[in-house]
Amino acid sequence: MGNVSTLLVTRVRLHAHRLDAEIADGADPMATGERAVRAAQLLEPRMRHALAAGLRRAVLDARRTACVRSSAVHVARSAVCACAPSLLALAAELGDPGVRPRGIALTRILLSDGTGPLYCAGPEDDLRAAVDEIRAAL
Repeated sequence: MGNVSTLLVTRVRLHAHRLDAEIADGADPMATGERAVRAAQLLEPRMRHALAAGLRRAVLDARRTACVRSSAVHVARSAVCACAPSLLALAAELGDPGVRPRGIALTRILLSDGTGPLYCAGPEDDLRAAVDEIRAAL
């Protein structure tokens, strides 16, 4: 991204959530300059490593026997424990160099949406379906 203007990179950072949603919904990452820059950011090893670490941390948090008091949003323990093998496989797959931006955007949304299946107690199948969709999109 060496030749990308500072203004464009700033706009992409300000609109990262919207751009991630567009890419996750299947919009062509290369159709606009902003999406192309965001796709490149999503593909960076540092970003993929951070998302993989977030998935692993969610599994560790769910497996803790003691409930830690904090203001942080807690993972849906039962669903995360049930889907732990798939979540850990997803974390490992994020390290593959051939991953696609849509799967990374979906992973970011899964980790950041406090109302999503990773955090809200609901049917375990909701989280399993989300993880399966992400893995297919990678």
